[in-house]
Amino acid sequence: MEDLLTALLESAPPMEVHWKQRELGALTFDEVRHLARSVVPGPVAGEHGPAKPATVTFEVSGRHAEEFIAMIEQNS
Repeated sequence: MEDLLTALLESAPPMEVHWKQRELGALTFDEVRHLARSVVPGPVAGEHGPAKPATVTFEVSGRHAEEFIAMIEQNS
């Protein structure tokens, strides 16, 4: 929860924009929760999203490439 709140408060859009548009001062916990929920979009209707799960590819070079690849594969 704290990570989400930090992310919402760290960048100007959209939280700061909504805050300034509504001319908000000090808020109660419930008001902060309502503001955060009003900024987060709801579920998308229909079939949307990637056709398959996202993947990550990388290329490693240099004298420590094999060690680096082994560390990445071990932690995946």
